[in-house]
Amino acid sequence: MENLFNQLGDAVGRELQEQKLLGSLVEAKITTFNLVELESLVLKVAKNELRYIEVFGAVVGGLVIGIMQVLFLVFFVMTSKKRCPPREHLFFITYFLMKI
Repeated sequence: MENLFNQLGDAVGRELQEQKLLGSLVEAKITTFNLVELESLVLKVAKNELRYIEVFGAVVGGLVIGIMQVLFLVFFVMTSKKRCPPREHLFFITYFLMKI
């Protein structure tokens, strides 16, 4: 029974796409919307999607900055001949990271 409904839905969907009725149905539905309702709907969807973009950017940005800090520590501090890094190296690293 469920398979029959899936096949019927696929057939109707294909027919609507072929006759371009789906686009006209969507256009008619959007034109009947109140502008305030349409604006609130668009803002609701955009707010949700932009939040995910911001979170993804924060994670990727934090990862890139973290990797850069590790690389600076490895190249400037760990390769130093002394066991304890001189203060000049640490000030240089901090200054350089602040400029990025």
